[in-house]
Order: sequence, then structure tokens, then C-alpha cells
Amino acid sequence: MWLRGSLFLWFLLDDRILSCPLWERLGFKINGATDDAWVQDLQEIVVEHSLRMPSMCTITLYDGLNTDETFTYMESTTFKLGAEVVIFVLESSPEEVVFRGEIVALEPLFREDGSSAFRVRAYDKSHRLHRGKKMQTHLKQKYSDVVTKMLQDVGLQPGTITDTSVVHEFLIVNNQTSMEWIAMVADMLGYQYYMEDGKFHFKTAEDFDDALVALGWREDLRSFYPHVTTTHQPSQVQVYAWDQVKKQMITGSNQKPAKASVTIDAMTKNGADTAKSVFG
Repeated sequence: MWLRGSLFLWFLLDDRILSCPLWERLGFKINGATDDAWVQDLQEIVVEHSLRMPSMCTITLYDGLNTDETFTYMESTTFKLGAEVVIFVLESSPEEVVFRGEIVALEPLFREDGSSAFRVRAYDKSHRLHRGKKMQTHLKQKYSDVVTKMLQDVGLQPGTITDTSVVHEFLIVNNQTSMEWIAMVADMLGYQYYMEDGKFHFKTAEDFDDALVALGWREDLRSFYPHVTTTHQPSQVQVYAWDQVKKQMITGSNQKPAKASVTIDAMTKNGADTAKSVFG
């Protein structure tokens, strides 16, 4: 079972929210550099992680008008489009990175109270896969080959790319962005795709070697809404296709699992048997 959603982190410079000042908790780098002045002017950091969309962060800095009628950050050459942004936990060893990406937007803020600030918006590099729809044909390629090529075309570093083994006569990208095509293939093959520490991964569930994480309601989880349903619980699935080379039908079938994938109290039957015992 996969959880699809987002993780939202919001850090504000306010002792009512944090027990200590923000600069004692988090730090950030722009193109590998940091500055004590940035820490003093920091107003807000927002980080949003999503499983199937590019992770996003914003950094907001106080940027008052200087005596020479200039702005420190709005006119800075350090905060520029395409610069690398890293958000990390201070005093962590090894360094614990909360976000890694690149600046995609610069947002000056001129507020009603006369104050001004400068906001930097960054996405992780997978946002490049969303840029532009295309028409392409790939001959004698595997799905995993095309995914790797798409990553290389936009300068993304491949992580674990599980080989899909089958070489196809041709594969078509039909007026789709690279990410739309990758998502379509992943859903079809049962693969997962995501960014982690600057690398893009495309792999099966069996390729995950992480240990299970135990989560408890009122401990780690604020809310939890499981449900058991009898809808869409077939006892058998049949698939039909056409072999264009041999000019004949291809058929396949699969039976229901012998045991329930999840056991809840006395419920040990699989979905199909449970639905049949209740509704006939």
C-alpha cells in the first residue's frame, strides 16, 4: 500500500511557535554559500514535500530600503534564477537536508504597512520534467531506457532506475510532458517515481529496502482514517491484447490472492471472498 499526499513544514520566526529562534534550528545555502546577515533578516521558511509533484520551498527575508535608495536582496546577484537552494538542520551530523532544489521565481513584497521583503521560491529539479509537451518516437527501446534519456535531457541525475527488461518496437510520447509520460508508464507497470537528495528514482516496490516505520495515533499521527470496502473486489481478472507481429490474440488471467493482504481483527478473508460472503 502506498500513501499519496504531501508533507508540509512551516517554520516561522516567532517564539510563540518555536521554543527557540529559527536560526538555531534551520539554515540555508545559496549555491553552497551562507551569510550571517541572511540569518538576521530571515522572516519565514516554508517547505512542502509531495510524492508526485516537485517539492517546493520559499524563503522570505526582510529587505528594507537602504539609505542609498537600494534594496539588499532585491538587487543582489546572489539570489538569481537557477541558483541552488539547500535547507538543512543546523548542528546535524551528517548534515540533514530538508530541501534541495533551484530558484524558479523571485518575489519582491511591498506590504500595506510600508515594510518590504524579498521572497525566493524554489522547486526540486524534477520541475524540469514538467516543462513543455512533446511528440517523440523511441525505436527499439525499453521503458527504463526512455526514462533515463528524459532525465539526461533536462540535466537530472538518475538514481535507481529499475530495468523494465522488454524491448519495444517503438514507444510514443504523445503530446505529453516528460513527467506525464513517466507517470503513465509508472502507473501501468506498478513502479514508483520520486526525487530524493537530488536524484530521480524509478523503481518497483521490491527495490525498496527501507525498514518498516511504526506510526502510532496520538504519538506520530495527528489523524488516521483507514477503511475496509467491498467494492471493486473481483475474484478473477482477465486481460486481452493483440500481438501485431504474430497476428493473434494474447490472453492473461490472475486469480484472487489466497490470503488477505491486511488482517484486521477477525477479518482474514481476501476482498473477493469477503464481498461474496456478505452479498453472495
